[in-house]
Amino acid sequence: MAIIQRYFNAIIISLVAAILGLKILVAPVIGLANNGDFVRIMEDAELKYLSKDAEDMYFNYVNRTFSISPQLPITTEKYFSSTNLFVKASVWINKLFVNDTYDIRILGAIHLILFLLSFYILLRLLSYTKYKYISAILFFLIYCDIGYFSYFNSFYSETTSFIFFIFTILFFLKIINDSKYSYLNFLFFFISSSLFITAKSQNSPLGFLISIYLIRLIWNYRQRLKQFLLLLMSILTLGISILVYNNTSGTVMQINKYDSIFSSLIKYSEHPEEDLKKLGMDPKYALLKNTAWFSKNKPMELEEEFFKQLEKTSVPQIAFLYANDPSRLFKVVNNNTDQLYGLRPDYLGNFEKKENMPKGKSHFNDLWSSFKKNVLGKLPWFIYLYFTMYFCVLLFKYYKSKESSQKIKLEGIAILGIMSIVQIVVSIIGDGTNELEKHLFLFNVIFDSTVFISILWLYQKLANVFKLNYCKV
Repeated sequence: MAIIQRYFNAIIISLVAAILGLKILVAPVIGLANNGDFVRIMEDAELKYLSKDAEDMYFNYVNRTFSISPQLPITTEKYFSSTNLFVKASVWINKLFVNDTYDIRILGAIHLILFLLSFYILLRLLSYTKYKYISAILFFLIYCDIGYFSYFNSFYSETTSFIFFIFTILFFLKIINDSKYSYLNFLFFFISSSLFITAKSQNSPLGFLISIYLIRLIWNYRQRLKQFLLLLMSILTLGISILVYNNTSGTVMQINKYDSIFSSLIKYSEHPEEDLKKLGMDPKYALLKNTAWFSKNKPMELEEEFFKQLEKTSVPQIAFLYANDPSRLFKVVNNNTDQLYGLRPDYLGNFEKKENMPKGKSHFNDLWSSFKKNVLGKLPWFIYLYFTMYFCVLLFKYYKSKESSQKIKLEGIAILGIMSIVQIVVSIIGDGTNELEKHLFLFNVIFDSTVFISILWLYQKLANVFKLNYCKV
């Protein structure tokens, strides 16, 4: 037992590395099929499919190998994501061995190494053995779920968002808990949060919250240099968030606005024609209710005038209609709770075709994601009850707390809850309910982080009752 306690970190990291490594790196590999989003990343990395069969390329199967060769761009607009950095790094590593064929497992290995590093930092942050055990179990159950690691062998930006959101939380904890290497922690926090924000334009609203919270942290330090660093990071984070949002391509913005209006806003509206008038669009387009941009056999042809009107609409206009009648937003949430907790869209496969594996999803280590989707997804009231209790407990603890450091932690935990809610609102207003499961991926990452913290807090209370050895939250 003493040996296990002494080498616990190495043992648990090795076990997780072996389990996930077998699924990510050893055939038949697990990944996530392309829904059409890969092209933006693949073009920049000069990758293209070996097969020309659409059934092989999209939705059904994972492609493990690709051709490395310059190609004429399919899209006319430049797309930037921090994901590009890791894909290009994997291509460079691949070329050290093979010049013309790319194996996506190299990218999967990079993702896995970064993920294991985040797990190691978490374990190092925990001081007491009893607390370390429960944290390791929770981390494996929640974050090693296939709903997360299936993204590792893919070009989706969700992987970058997931990994660097965890790093952002961890380095925040190190900043407020650790003074020995605090300046390095500041640097790593800024790098992690920047890579997280720039992964997807959908992440930019959370950058604004991070920027505000960094301003709040200034009052926690007396050293002028630390105050200056926090102010500088806040300004840079705000600037990066604005740039990321404004960098959203016109085509992507058009698609998102269409889906937001027709698959969500007027889908649940009692007066869709009136809503379209308020958006500056012809009421006749109400016929497009409950359709998505890529829907086939739309009830009417989309002429040039439609696209002109759609281009003139804005996200603030859509947000105003929801703000003017918040019951619309609740209606959307209540009618889509089955998609609220789904990490992997049901229509995307996890297997390679040549491995003679069936189409569809793998169910390896999907206990947590299945529980959320099949149990919580059938309880529309749960999300409201959970966050009501979450914030009530935080307010009570904040009121009772006398130490400023403890209040800083509680404020950070509250920010996580706010981020979860913001992600739901941003996804619905910005993208509608089409592909809602995928758009709410980050909501699930943050929600699961609040669950992780909540369970550790409950463990702490039980430890008090039963006199267990624990680490305070």
